[in-house]
Amino acid sequence: TWDSREGYREALSECVREEVEAFKKKSALACNTVKARPGYEDLAALPMDEVLLPQYLDQRAAHGGMEWLEAADAVSAFEALRDVQALGDKGDRDDREALTRFMDLINSDTDFGNGPSFWQNVYKLWLERYARLVNTDFQAKARRFVASYSEETGHQAHVYSPPSKSYASIKAREGRFGKPGHEGTEDRTVASRILDVVRCSITTDTPEAIVGLVEAFREAGSKGSTWGKLELVRLSNGFNPEAEGSPEDCARSVTLCVLYHGGVRNVPRTDGQLKVSIVGEVKLLLPEFLTIKKSMHPLSRFLQEEDFEERAVGHQVSTPSRPSRRKRSSFKMPGEEAASRS
Repeated sequence: TWDSREGYREALSECVREEVEAFKKKSALACNTVKARPGYEDLAALPMDEVLLPQYLDQRAAHGGMEWLEAADAVSAFEALRDVQALGDKGDRDDREALTRFMDLINSDTDFGNGPSFWQNVYKLWLERYARLVNTDFQAKARRFVASYSEETGHQAHVYSPPSKSYASIKAREGRFGKPGHEGTEDRTVASRILDVVRCSITTDTPEAIVGLVEAFREAGSKGSTWGKLELVRLSNGFNPEAEGSPEDCARSVTLCVLYHGGVRNVPRTDGQLKVSIVGEVKLLLPEFLTIKKSMHPLSRFLQEEDFEERAVGHQVSTPSRPSRRKRSSFKMPGEEAASRS
């Protein structure tokens, strides 16, 4: 189908650029104000980009257990989706509900209606539901961590905990990390490099407090630490003089990728266990930049979803449409596969 915005895309692009430039000026003014505050020199001196645990720049290293995806095993995929409640809130226990939800998925959703589409997209669905399960524990851990830091140092810090990313958001973002496909494990798991499927932001009162929080996260994974369930994976410092943020990142921050170890969850249906471990994002903000971030939120979402700088005017956009009537999926149900083998 043809994108209905093509007729005014050039004018819209120009309007977006003007808005971005206006926010850049606000960001520069805020930065000049912050520079006079205690601890700014130490904040600016933090590395622009530092990777401490490179193996965890991929979610698969955290959650593991993707043998079913590597083997393209439909029956095991069905069970894996049940484990993360992707087939209904009761689907992890109720066989009938799980089968009904799975049948509806592969017969009515174009992302899962045939073998190639199913294997290209099923990891994203699994990751979205897994993140939803883990998010509550991740947020609680982050809040306790910040509360302990505030109590020890006297610095004020406020935590904002948004929901985990949706399937649509994960699908929109994965193209930044590669081209998704169905033929091999790497093609099927491009989305595993998205490290903010769970995330939170922490607003602190001074640059000194941000530096202190960074050091606290560095020490969190050390042996014997009270906070041994958290480990710092990566540090990105938007206050470093060499940092060049993307247009939507005018609200400068320090971004931490943090590995959360949450133990295991019991799966009563199989008497098995589900590992609870995920890489999440923690943004450290100052009040001046939080205001900019809130004001810029609609524009930031637009920039992330549209990638206007990369799309040429007049480009035809192909968007999937749902069929007007249901048709039998070419993907075999788990029950059908079992019957065909007997």
